[in-house]
Amino acid sequence: MHYTLGVIGATGIVGEELLAILAAHNIPPTAVKAFASQDALGESLPYGDDEIAVSPLDPSVFQDLDLAFFCVPDSVAGECIPIALQSQCVVIDTSRHFRLHPKACLFVPSQTEALLLHQGLIALPNPLSLALTLALEPLHEECELTRLCVTAFESVSGAGRAGVEELEHQIRDLMNMRDSENTVFPRQIAFNTVPQTAPFAENDYTDDELDCINETRALLNAPDLCGTATSVYVPTFFCHALSVNATFENPITAKECRAILSQIPAIHLVDNPMADCYPTMLDCGGEDAVFVGRIRPDTSHKNTLNLWIVLDNVRYACAKSCVTIYQYLCDHDLVRVTPNLLER
Repeated sequence: MHYTLGVIGATGIVGEELLAILAAHNIPPTAVKAFASQDALGESLPYGDDEIAVSPLDPSVFQDLDLAFFCVPDSVAGECIPIALQSQCVVIDTSRHFRLHPKACLFVPSQTEALLLHQGLIALPNPLSLALTLALEPLHEECELTRLCVTAFESVSGAGRAGVEELEHQIRDLMNMRDSENTVFPRQIAFNTVPQTAPFAENDYTDDELDCINETRALLNAPDLCGTATSVYVPTFFCHALSVNATFENPITAKECRAILSQIPAIHLVDNPMADCYPTMLDCGGEDAVFVGRIRPDTSHKNTLNLWIVLDNVRYACAKSCVTIYQYLCDHDLVRVTPNLLER
């Protein structure tokens, strides 16, 4: 059985990738509707060998949908998701707006059983949190993670299509000896690094940095986990990378860590430093896995390992995860919404 699906924000970088994956899974174009802002009125988007017309987003559209994928900014998600749920439309949300809401099911691919209890609102974590959870969850189960220090290197696609286009334009301008402009990022991103990936909170951390740790605590069910993060935009187009320093209650060696992670289907272990073998952003684009390498002990701290983690933030962390959720809901007859969900 195919339900009627809506892709909200279909003209964005995640929305277009989601349409491509839905088409690759042989979901017929008649079962998929694409929505975007009024600016996209009259556009069509590729869908396998077909095309799908883009319609303007209107509150009434949810009455005709069984499930909606939200690939939109936080403000749009906050406004439209309650309307969708009131229309008994299941929501899979890629924004941060409802991630830690008590009625939302926060999803990572290793915890599909959590979907059995979903009430209609399923949120994807920050791609950094997803990468950390998939890589550290099996280690936490064995040795109990107690402390986490993360430096994240985020590609410009984390800022959406506008971020990708700004980097393209800046590179072109600078290589042609023209002045460049920045409107998406607070500083020039081409040939530069920018240590701000979201607005700053009162404690001088960005929202991304706080989300990274708070969501990982929630996903690992480790409320006492100590953690800190720094996120930096780097001038690459796709994939995020994380330098992770993880401390455990119980001893663990690099060899033991590799043995554990090698058994995890979602993890692709690329770790042979003597052969210059480790994951890079360029290697991991378009791949449906979390890549881990550079596993080694922290010689300055007891029971502590360093890891290097890379994933495709657009495809794997967002678009592919959306389709994984949808398939699970279909297979288990879980496309349903608890009435008055956000009013309780």
